[in-house]
Amino acid sequence: MVHFKLRTLKERLQGESRLQDFDFRAFSKWLVKPNDLVEVHYYIGAIQQQSNNEKSRRMYADQQRLLMNLQKQNINAVLGHLIRHPDKTYTKKALTFVLPLR
Repeated sequence: MVHFKLRTLKERLQGESRLQDFDFRAFSKWLVKPNDLVEVHYYIGAIQQQSNNEKSRRMYADQQRLLMNLQKQNINAVLGHLIRHPDKTYTKKALTFVLPLR
């Protein structure tokens, strides 16, 4: 099994690509070469819409676009939890890209 942190990838791309448009399937196939790709799981913290909060609505909409992109690529998205801290910042409980190999 291969774990790849997408945050690291995004930092390397320096914001040149949005995750909603990224071709995870092609990247996965490239990453596991010369092995065969069996399946891909994408773990992400579920964003909740909050009333009267434009940022949460925008983040929710972006996440829905990402989930639709993953579904089109036949990638299993697993929703985890976001943890809200007393200072009102959030931490993703799980954000991992997993590639089982055969």
